[in-house]
Amino acid sequence: MTEIHPESYEAAQKFITMASLSLKDLGQPDFIKKIGHFMSSIKSLEELAGRLSVGVPTVTLIATALQRPLTYDLREGFDKPLFKQNITDMNQLQKGQRVTGKVNNVTHFGAFVDIGVGKDAMVHNSNMRLKDTGRPYSLCVGETIEAEIENKDISKGRIGLRLIRLI
Repeated sequence: MTEIHPESYEAAQKFITMASLSLKDLGQPDFIKKIGHFMSSIKSLEELAGRLSVGVPTVTLIATALQRPLTYDLREGFDKPLFKQNITDMNQLQKGQRVTGKVNNVTHFGAFVDIGVGKDAMVHNSNMRLKDTGRPYSLCVGETIEAEIENKDISKGRIGLRLIRLI
């Protein structure tokens, strides 16, 4: 229930035990506070990493993740995209219309973009070329883009986009 990778679960459990805490209290305010106190009592991250048989970056990630509430969402730290205020649902979209949005997910076949209509649109890999240069571009989660509506299928809830530019 955290950003800790499964390969580090054993080290995280050892960490929690060393802090005299229980996994069942994960994410609770008192648990989070005690993890902070535990970290301030550590002489060195290198020593702790050695005791856990992991690297310092892994110890840092574990400590950071254990000090966050279970409702923490990394994406909340990203800037929100600027949506066209008069467009609120798929029915208002027209082929060729320009929209802005934020990339929420990237797959092997394309990227899903929140354009503010309640349904993510998709930029297929074949449509990921910057319009001004024509060069292919691989989108990343969190990027804000301007795109053109390529197609829409209301019955299937699908919106296709063509990448114009990064914002």
